[in-house]
Amino acid sequence: MKVVLLNSGGKEALAAGVLLQQGKVVFPAGRDDGKPLDVLSLYLDLGWRNSTRAANAAYKIAFELGFKHEYIDIGGDWLKPVEKSERDEAYHQVIVLHVLAAMHAAKKGASVVVSGMTAGPVEPGTCFSDGMRYLYTVGNKYDGGLLRPEFVMPLMGMSRDAIAVILRDNYTALYHTVSCEKAVACNACIKCRNRVWMLIQTGQATMADMPPPVFDDVTPT
Repeated sequence: MKVVLLNSGGKEALAAGVLLQQGKVVFPAGRDDGKPLDVLSLYLDLGWRNSTRAANAAYKIAFELGFKHEYIDIGGDWLKPVEKSERDEAYHQVIVLHVLAAMHAAKKGASVVVSGMTAGPVEPGTCFSDGMRYLYTVGNKYDGGLLRPEFVMPLMGMSRDAIAVILRDNYTALYHTVSCEKAVACNACIKCRNRVWMLIQTGQATMADMPPPVFDDVTPT
């Protein structure tokens, strides 16, 4: 069974990959053809500030899990909404990222795309579902038929504690994961602090490594 792992180089992508490797991902009905699992790790470079670090992290995740890996440079300038905040920009690019991943998966003959998203624009009626509806309408031809990859998000709704349990076996790739969206990790934002917290839970760091919060009232969530 061909599956594409959308590999962002983050700790969530690693956790989703671990579940795939351990055979703990439940696939949609009719998608499992009974053949051995054939996973392609995919990093799509949309030109984000942290792309260089994230691409390297994605490769290390795929290498540790024993997955084939592919890097594709999409070129991200045209994907950035005009006059929107960074949060809105990330929201829209996540949507584009998933649609492009589904299109690439179809070309590879994969019927499922596994994503490490834990929350986000995936509810019915959002532009994410509208984008997927458009993709399905246009379709991707493969072997003369219409192949419509489905998304599986095994971490959806999981707490960081639950993700830490998945990663408790001391996966060394966790140390190389990227969370901060800046070109160089700031080691102060909530994403950096959450990453260090995860390293602490898996024995790869100590509380002495925890950076101070940007504001006194900010704690990892």
